[in-house]
Amino acid sequence: MARDGRWALAAGGAVVGLFGGAALVASAQMEGPALTRFSPGEVIRSADVNANFAALAEAVADLRAERAPPDRLDVAPQPAAGQYASLDAALAALDRVRLGADQSVAIRLAPGEYAHERPVEIRHPDGDRIRIVGPGATLRFTTPGDGIQVTDGRRLGLLDGVRIVGAGDGVGVSVKNGAFVRLGDVAIAGFARGVDARTGAIVVVETGLTIEQVTDYGVVAERNATVNMVADALEVTGAATGILASDAGLVHAAGARLTGCVIGANALFGGRVSVGGAVVHDADAVGLTAGYGGSLFAEDAEVRDVTRFQCLYAAPGGRIDASRSTVSGCGGQGALAQGGAIVLSNGEVSDTAGVGVEAFGGATIFADGVTTRRTWGFLALRQSYLSAAGARSLEGRADAFRAGDVSVVAADGAEAAHNVGIGFAAFRGGVLHAARSVVEDNRLCHFTGSSYGQVYAGGANVQGCVNCCVQNCEVGSTVCTAP
Repeated sequence: MARDGRWALAAGGAVVGLFGGAALVASAQMEGPALTRFSPGEVIRSADVNANFAALAEAVADLRAERAPPDRLDVAPQPAAGQYASLDAALAALDRVRLGADQSVAIRLAPGEYAHERPVEIRHPDGDRIRIVGPGATLRFTTPGDGIQVTDGRRLGLLDGVRIVGAGDGVGVSVKNGAFVRLGDVAIAGFARGVDARTGAIVVVETGLTIEQVTDYGVVAERNATVNMVADALEVTGAATGILASDAGLVHAAGARLTGCVIGANALFGGRVSVGGAVVHDADAVGLTAGYGGSLFAEDAEVRDVTRFQCLYAAPGGRIDASRSTVSGCGGQGALAQGGAIVLSNGEVSDTAGVGVEAFGGATIFADGVTTRRTWGFLALRQSYLSAAGARSLEGRADAFRAGDVSVVAADGAEAAHNVGIGFAAFRGGVLHAARSVVEDNRLCHFTGSSYGQVYAGGANVQGCVNCCVQNCEVGSTVCTAP
């Protein structure tokens, strides 16, 4: 027992020991030989401990009382007696305290601004029982770098009510290497990235997360990390990319509002983004995109007013599920799959500068029941497949449904009405199925097959025929072929 340096005995003096790394002293008068300061290797007899047991127990109890964790620590910009001047100081006060399973500590920040030159690091081994709460409090980081850091398996039970402001670089809340953070109502501004979770980390958002004025990403999950939010929690304004999930990362942010970003949300390299019911508007380049093994789920979303390119874009290997979504005001195509796949069933696309729904370069799109208005309709090129059963192209600026370059458009039961161009067209070996379709008042032609294109239009309902027969293609024929 003596050789581990924990207890020893000498003649005369006081009880001295180590308890969790702290010195323990009992100076009460005791019968028999007294315990005193010791050197490792000295011998202690059980009889001597028994003779002094009451004093020893009292000393242990006193030390435990001194080290008992507080229920609450208060932080204020102008601290009064018993308060701390910074979040760092309050966290440091807990460094020598361990929290049991039934214990927790609340660090309460009074309203006001707190300046930090360095990141606030959560290092406490029982950080999951620490809550940092500060409605009306601003943590302002005055030098470029991160704001809150939680790494290497550490945990933070709650961060709530605070605004975190950076100096133009770093990450607002950085969570890495298997760490865990729970966020309540938090606002982040002035960093390169808002929330960055990576290498197996987990971030849970319980109330609301607002991110603005970030130069890079709003929310990032990379390398098997997860960011999971309650519905309608996330709002990102003005980021280069509002949400990014890559390298098997996952971001779940149903109902997210992504405004004024260059790209609304992006899923890459096995990453998954789930933003069902999201509203994405005023993006500069692309609304929602996925590629290279990434998957993006955006059912019932609204994507509008994208300045330059597509509202929905599936790059090679990417998949987007935007069923029942509304797409409008796109600078390019409404939905473009270029070697990827898009599901847009029962959605609506309107007022695009380019094609409404386009599958290109071996892509696949399921657009059954989709309605396009004032677009360039539906198009499949270069060995692609586009399913558009029951779809409608209305008031289009060009052809309604087109299949070219050995592609297939399956548009049985579709409707093409009041389009500037052709209703159903197949060219360069394309195949277009339009059985039981409805065609009305298309300016150039209702059905066209050219350059070995084939249109299958049995049972079509033709109304308002202006120029029905082009290149040996008869309206309503079972097979329309032009060699």
